[in-house]
Parts: sequence; structure tokens; C-alpha cells
Amino acid sequence: LTDNSVAQEIDYDEYGVVLADSNPGFQPFGFAGGITDQHTNLVRFGARDYMAEVGRWTLMDSSLFTDGLGLYHYVSQDPINYIDISGYNKRFPGPNLTNAGGTIGIGGGRGGGYTVTPRTTRGGGRGVRVNFNDGRVVDITKDRVKEYRPNPNTRSGKERVIFDEGTPRTERWPNDPKKRPPTPEELDFLNRQCPVASGENE
Repeated sequence: LTDNSVAQEIDYDEYGVVLADSNPGFQPFGFAGGITDQHTNLVRFGARDYMAEVGRWTLMDSSLFTDGLGLYHYVSQDPINYIDISGYNKRFPGPNLTNAGGTIGIGGGRGGGYTVTPRTTRGGGRGVRVNFNDGRVVDITKDRVKEYRPNPNTRSGKERVIFDEGTPRTERWPNDPKKRPPTPEELDFLNRQCPVASGENE
């Protein structure tokens, strides 16, 4: 799993119906950053479950008319321009899709698909990189998460996401805002993509 080969590629239609999946069941992240239930095919977004086949929530909007009159509508029926990570209200998928300690928005926003590539860090540790079709990149190790967003004005075409609270660093940089600690879900994702070898210590 360290040869930089693509572990999974998923393509969705605008409402999240899976059009192609190169490795079904490989990992739990689904459309627009939700967690897919492998048994029901529902996608969990915080407070509610979403049914892609009909483009509707399974529960009524508890905040009532925050997102318009359709209490079961997903992002006011505009999934090209909005996402709803919390299950409570739509938002534009701008450059900061996560807050410190939040979950990565895998599969989300415009463009829909992504690829997952297991890798080895410079220190010899396990890592996994998620490349989104819209140009975003999320890089996960057991100690930290780095995120990149498209920026055509840089030489690489990407820039690092700055977090409100970063990971603890050295005495020179007591707080690194370009890295954040991984969430339990992200650690589980890493362990599923790159299991610890038998007898290996981390």
C-alpha cells in the first residue's frame, strides 16, 4: 500500500447517487463528507440521514424553515452549490470545509469524486492522502492532518489551510496552525486504509 497506487475512486451525480466506485466498502466516507451506512446506503450528516436516491432527508428539518419551505429537501434542492455537513442547514462549500477538531469533508462539494492513496511519511509512518476532483487535498497521519485548497496564484497551484487551533509543535513553534490533530473518524479511516503490520509499534 505504499506504491502510491489509487486505492479507491468514487463518482457521484449531483444528488449523491454513486455512479462508479472502484472499491465498494473500502472506507466509510460518502457523498459531500457524510458517513455512508453500508447496510442501508443512507448517508449520515450530523443530525440527519440522507437518501441520495430521492434527494431527501429521512427526518424533517428540526430548525423548521431555516433552509426554506421544504423540510425534507437537501440543501434547498441545490446540491451543486451547497453542502450540509451538520444536517441542520446548508452552506456554501468554501475553502474552509473544516474547523479545528472537525471531520474532513471527504466526497463533498463541487465535483463530487475523490481518490484515496495510502503512503509512507518521511519518518516512515503510515499516511493516507485524499485528492478531491475539485483540487482539495487532505493528508492524514496518526499525529496530524494537513489540508490544501486550490490557489492558481501559487507555484504548486495549492495552498495550505490555516486552522484556528493547530497541533502542538516544537519550542520554536508552540502551535502550528497548518496542521491539526486527527479526529477519531479520521484515525479509523487511516487504520482501515493502512493497517498496522503485525508486530509493528507506533
